[in-house]
Amino acid sequence: MSASPTAGEAARSDICSVPEVAAWLGVNRKTVYDAVNRRELPCARLGRRVILSRAAITDWLAGRVR
Repeated sequence: MSASPTAGEAARSDICSVPEVAAWLGVNRKTVYDAVNRRELPCARLGRRVILSRAAITDWLAGRVR
């Protein structure tokens, strides 16, 4: 019997690191960091750490499709 994820677990699964986003998008980590520094990608910073939301990036990508 598999347990369904709690709200906290679901929220954590939406949060990605820069290497995870780079792999997901098929680009280099530097490309993601450059986009973050240019404020092109939606993200948040916790100290020096950059965190990204998979849902926010999906929405961002949907807005960029022509």
